[in-house]
Amino acid sequence: MKKFLGGGTVLSCFIIPLALASLLTVFTPSASHAQWEVVLNMPDTDVLMLSNYVGVDRKLKPVAGQSLTIIAPNATPTEVYLEATVTGVNIKDLASCSGEIAWAKTKKFLVTGQKTLGANDFTGGGIGIDLSRQSGCVDDLAKKVTEGVGSAPPGTYILTLRLFDSNGRGLGLKSPAEKRIEIIAASAREVNLNLIKPENGGQISSSNPIFEFDAQKEGKIYVYEHSNSGQSSEDAVQPGGLKCLELAYNLKGINQVTYLYPGNAGRPLQIGKKYSWFIEASLATGGGQSETRTSAVYSFTVSSNDPNYTRLLDALTNAPDPIGSTVSNLLSSGYTLAYSTSNYIKLKAGTSSTRLEISDLLQKLAELTQKGTQVTVSVGTE
Repeated sequence: MKKFLGGGTVLSCFIIPLALASLLTVFTPSASHAQWEVVLNMPDTDVLMLSNYVGVDRKLKPVAGQSLTIIAPNATPTEVYLEATVTGVNIKDLASCSGEIAWAKTKKFLVTGQKTLGANDFTGGGIGIDLSRQSGCVDDLAKKVTEGVGSAPPGTYILTLRLFDSNGRGLGLKSPAEKRIEIIAASAREVNLNLIKPENGGQISSSNPIFEFDAQKEGKIYVYEHSNSGQSSEDAVQPGGLKCLELAYNLKGINQVTYLYPGNAGRPLQIGKKYSWFIEASLATGGGQSETRTSAVYSFTVSSNDPNYTRLLDALTNAPDPIGSTVSNLLSSGYTLAYSTSNYIKLKAGTSSTRLEISDLLQKLAELTQKGTQVTVSVGTE
């Protein structure tokens, strides 16, 4: 960038937002005459890649394709200039970027009806810069680039534009506009996408559960059914798997999504089946680029809400070994108990077998143990 005689680095009112997350706040000047408009073509970004906007030479880089348009209230040729101030709010771990970061004033230029300004207009080939100043923030950001730091620190970056006529009088804007960009993390990998419920490895008794999660970014929730009890979570959620739910969520922070079949879900949840779920978000990283961030994958099984089912599980897992340990190992490996109210329990001793009620199971097992009877266990799958 060029230097003006007063000494500060020349910063354009357009390059500033491009270099510092393309943020815009347009405030209405005090002038009461005909109103103007300022329209910006500057996208939001979640993670700002520093190297796209700040060079190791402490200079800010313009980005092609981004622009602003000034619309006059009539077709009368009017000489104007722009002032831009970039401020940072709650910038993490970089005190120099909290407060004013940079300020610039363009040279005067003519607007007839409307005028669109692109990157080249602020680099010497267009309207040019008259005066500018910057804090140590830009130097600190450039230092991060030289150290290999990928993105700008999280926080809020705000650009304020003011439009003046050639006599320095503020030109009233048709409608105040404010646009703030929140840099939510230093990199896409650090964006929080945390799953809460159902817990990993847990069991639920509802076929319409509530999924709870904490996300810094809007995205989608996915639920997949395992094709068999031994299938891993990673394999279950691959493309082409048994997808039960794909649903967008639009809130940052704590979300609760209710699984409804046949409402928002494609497949019903079934007792005895295992499922895996996760959330995913697409993050804008600046310069027209994006990156997909995926949470961890949690798995759960659906059990019956019949109290007898709980009693049966308790009886089996607390039974004398090898029954108790075998059942516990199978459950922790993702197997489920095939259960319905019509099922019965069969206890076999030698060549004879006895059908039992669930309430009698623990007592019978305890009696066998007391008699010194050797207990073996066989497992069937379905």
